Amino acid sequence: MIKIIKSINSFTVFNSFHWDSSVIGADGRPITFEKINIIYGRNYSGKTTLSRIMQSLETQVLPEKYDNPQFELLLDDNL
Repeated sequence: MIKIIKSINSFTVFNSFHWDSSVIGADGRPITFEKINIIYGRNYSGKTTLSRIMQSLETQVLPEKYDNPQFELLLDDNL
């Protein structure tokens, strides 16, 4: 299971995105994905980009439309 998306670079609205400094809970600590997650936001906030990251994990192919898109994931080894 994916625990966090550590970083995203050169991928649509994400450039130099770092999870640990961007996805913070009320207690000041980074939030992690759970078994079920709801992702919502305004238009052009990155929802489609996140779905493209998930799709590239499934297909093992990065989208050709972008110049050198990069992302790094942290997985939970206790599936």
